[in-house]
Amino acid sequence: MSSIVVPVLINLATSGLPNGWHRTQWMQAAAMTAVALVLVVLVQAPSGRSEPRTEDDVIRELATAVRIQWSEELKVRELEDPVPIPVSWTAADAALTVPLEQLILLARRWWPDRPPPTLDRLSGSGQLVDVLAGVPTGRLVVLGGPGTGKTVLLVNLVLRLLDRRDDATGGATRPVPVLFSLASWDPSRAGLWEWLEARLIADHTALREPAHGTQTWARKLIDEGVLFPVLDGFDELPGHLRAEAFYGINNALRDRAGFVLSSRTTDFADAVQAPGRTPVHLAGFAAVELAPLDIQDAHRYLAEDARGTEDRWTQVFEARTDVVDAILRTPLRISLARRIYNPRPGESVTDLADPRELCDRTLNPDVAAADRRLFAAFVAACYRRFPGQRKPPFCTAFSAEKWLRYLAGWMSRDDPSTPVIDLAWWELRDAVGAPAIGLVAGLLPALAVGLVAALTGTLGCGLGLGILVALAVVFAPLRLQGGRVRVAAPSFRVSDEAGTPVTRGPSIVRGMAGGFVGGFLGGLIGGLVGHLVRGTSAAAGIMGGLGAGIGAGAIGGPRRGLAGGFAGGVAVGLCAGSGTGVPAGLIDGGGAWLAAAATVGLTGIRRPARELQALHYSKVGMIVGGTVAIAVGAQVWLRLGWQTGVLAGLAVGILGGLAAGLEGVTVEPTKVAEPATVLTRDRGTFMTVGVLGGLSFGLGAGFGVRPSVGAAAGLTVGLVAACIQASFGPYLIAASWLALRRKLPWRLMRFLDDAHRLGVLRQSGAVYQFRHIELQKHLAGRRISSAPVPRRRNSTPSTAGSPRPPTTRASQPKPGN
Repeated sequence: MSSIVVPVLINLATSGLPNGWHRTQWMQAAAMTAVALVLVVLVQAPSGRSEPRTEDDVIRELATAVRIQWSEELKVRELEDPVPIPVSWTAADAALTVPLEQLILLARRWWPDRPPPTLDRLSGSGQLVDVLAGVPTGRLVVLGGPGTGKTVLLVNLVLRLLDRRDDATGGATRPVPVLFSLASWDPSRAGLWEWLEARLIADHTALREPAHGTQTWARKLIDEGVLFPVLDGFDELPGHLRAEAFYGINNALRDRAGFVLSSRTTDFADAVQAPGRTPVHLAGFAAVELAPLDIQDAHRYLAEDARGTEDRWTQVFEARTDVVDAILRTPLRISLARRIYNPRPGESVTDLADPRELCDRTLNPDVAAADRRLFAAFVAACYRRFPGQRKPPFCTAFSAEKWLRYLAGWMSRDDPSTPVIDLAWWELRDAVGAPAIGLVAGLLPALAVGLVAALTGTLGCGLGLGILVALAVVFAPLRLQGGRVRVAAPSFRVSDEAGTPVTRGPSIVRGMAGGFVGGFLGGLIGGLVGHLVRGTSAAAGIMGGLGAGIGAGAIGGPRRGLAGGFAGGVAVGLCAGSGTGVPAGLIDGGGAWLAAAATVGLTGIRRPARELQALHYSKVGMIVGGTVAIAVGAQVWLRLGWQTGVLAGLAVGILGGLAAGLEGVTVEPTKVAEPATVLTRDRGTFMTVGVLGGLSFGLGAGFGVRPSVGAAAGLTVGLVAACIQASFGPYLIAASWLALRRKLPWRLMRFLDDAHRLGVLRQSGAVYQFRHIELQKHLAGRRISSAPVPRRRNSTPSTAGSPRPPTTRASQPKPGN
């Protein structure tokens, strides 16, 4: 952020103070700043709990949040409406798991004082929690084919485990089950517990707070065995990482630690029995495999939901082909068929497709063709409109399918076979690219600084030249990597959107400290040379060097900050006050543009910001505040005396330091982070940081130079500071650009929330996911037709492969946005 402080510092250095300012006015300005600071602190005073949270409080809040999260998600997905789809299971292939005798031996070693549970059999139906209770080690793998209901079974397992935990003595002796999607874990970059800690913090932000010292509550719960991980989607990991994931799980699991994992059977078997090595089993796990649905159960489920049109399904099951017999044995296909062919409350059946078309071999010659037809009709069915509908869809089916197709394709950009599962709004910036985000974010600062430089003649060219020289030093060592030009400096993005460690490097604070030293030395030398040769103020080089050095350090690290600050300070000192008019505007505006683009693109956070409830100093704030204090105080000292200089420097430095060092705290510990809530919180942080940062630095520049310079400095610093401390700014730029290109709607979050309500998307904490990975792959791979998927009216089906009458389509009303 501090690279954008350069305009303020150099403006002060090259222009000096307004001629009319005296000691009394500076004291009045300092007093006004102090009053503003007090008001800001009072407004932002924390409203959290007055007493520290105990471990029992944290555990109870986590259990409550998990229950609320998945109970609401079951309702949205209509997974138990009218009744749950009956699912059964059998014991998995013995080659995929360890013998029961080993499980019993492990349990006796872990709990020598009590007999292990009795595992009568692994086959059955009903509640999976009963099977888990009978596994001696408390570890279970749930296997099954695509769409067999593994995720739904795990959701119900979590809720039943919470029920049994509540039935125990206050739940104190039972761990809290938490469901995670494994798709975002990269075992080559983060251990299991490190990744789980990051996921806990992302979905339950209250667990980010420290429990003891620097240890978060999330890590404390993991270390003490309070967490019962339920991991869904082992098959969604890339194939080359699955064997490493096996080793990671086995190495991470502790004695007595329960665990549940789900996977497709074939992918799990490939990981266990990979070619060229001995079989690897998960330690202490039993395994069950979901069985195909009973065809009579499928008939009963669809008929009970048919709302007076049961005879249509009766005819389907009486005349069913082998294709129908195959596709109606998995919960996924049954839920698709239910949404496509069954009417909703108040909907007329005459506008619906006829389920008897499933028996038509012309339309569905094999299972793959039937699957394609079901997926193709699903989105259109979710966005059906009919009279009396309580809440019409946000848009037409055609628009929704186009936008969903873009999102699915973007999420498959790296590897279509294993696409990204989590749809996070703050990652949308990657669809546009960091350079474009930075360049767009820098447009307003460039315009403001350039206009002031060109129209007022106040800035000269020293500002722009100092920035350009500092950036040139930072970006000098470039290398070509993967077809892209990348900076060779260490990256400061030490975590991805979930907090998973990805790259270790020097911290931003260390980089800014190095830049501070280099900027001071370079500015001192350049300022002295400029004073001797051209008669300019020696303070110009010092203040310009400080700003350039801190900015260079924030972007490039300690060494480059040291070098960039030194070079930038020398350039400012030598060029202070030179050049006016349009050339100065172009140079200063261009320098501000590049500095803003580099700062936003390289140092901005890549996860949502937490809510700001209190202002306090951080290391970054102390460095920035000290820089501003020196810059303003030095100029005032030279003109009005040391007393006024100290007072002015302290006042502006304190306010600037607080604004630069804003950090968030978490709220509502019993509420799981939801995408819209996270965006609202992040937007609030964006506005708070922008206003306070712009106010503090604008006041400093306005007092030190003139109001126009203060306005430009406030806009520049406020906008860039907000963009790098919150994800809302880059998200807004990316979403607007994609909306202009008609790739996504303008009201993207409303569209995603509506798609979740309609059952196309599901919600997992702060991110959305497609209802099923197969739906996501289908949307990513198919071409959108020129019209929505046709719907059939009631007609007599052909079961022998005879041609069908032409299809008709019900009209689609236009969206009432």
